[in-house]
Amino acid sequence: MNKFSRSVLTGVISVGMFSALSVAPAQAALNREDVVTAISLTGTPSVGSVLTLTKQTYSFQEAVFGAIWLRCSSPVSQSNKTREIEALLATSTCTEISRTSATTYTLVAADAGKHITVVSYISEQATPPPINDGTSVATSLLIASPADTTNQTPSGDGATTGDGATTGDGTKSALPAQKLVKALPAKAKAGKSITISAVTNKKVAAKVTVKGKGCKVAAVKDKKNKKKIVSYKVTMGKPGTSCTVTVTAKATSKLAALKLVKKIKAIK
Repeated sequence: MNKFSRSVLTGVISVGMFSALSVAPAQAALNREDVVTAISLTGTPSVGSVLTLTKQTYSFQEAVFGAIWLRCSSPVSQSNKTREIEALLATSTCTEISRTSATTYTLVAADAGKHITVVSYISEQATPPPINDGTSVATSLLIASPADTTNQTPSGDGATTGDGATTGDGTKSALPAQKLVKALPAKAKAGKSITISAVTNKKVAAKVTVKGKGCKVAAVKDKKNKKKIVSYKVTMGKPGTSCTVTVTAKATSKLAALKLVKKIKAIK
């Protein structure tokens, strides 16, 4: 067995699983033709969904199987070697979720924004020494960071109002929300301008776009540093028209993404 198989499966061995592995000799060399089907990880990458591991299969029969589910802050490829996974664990780039014989995993809030992968170990013999065994790493899936829907109300035109972020399925975010520094009004005087901060209340850079007849948006730059945008100025159209304002901010490892869509009516 290779070093990774021996070290990471120690916890599994200690609870009575894969006891044969604790005295297994060095892993037998596997030729390319020994692999029949490659390992894969599938499922909807969002909190609450179930990921399914399809085991890598070999020309020999499976007698022992173990899976180690990992949560990582960077992508993991199927081409990654087990020694590279060891290094990721050592630097806390990856952390263990569980050691199990299960081939499914239900995503939890802590997985949002992370890369989930699984390492699979298969041996053809339950008692030592194994004649053939193999370890494989599944290509990771990036789990979506759902946005917060706090204080939001769908408007009649399908736009989202309020100061929170919105998700595709309307669920509340597992991560803290970002909001605008100042709430957007439902109405504004025609031809007048509304100032929107270029950062959220969490100091994350925001971007503002507008749609609507006569509606305009302009970036206001810092007087000393012309490369720095400090705010956006949205100019309203004629009375009776509406401007649809969209404010977005990217997600971080600790914050949900923001996508705010607000329809503002121009009045006299």
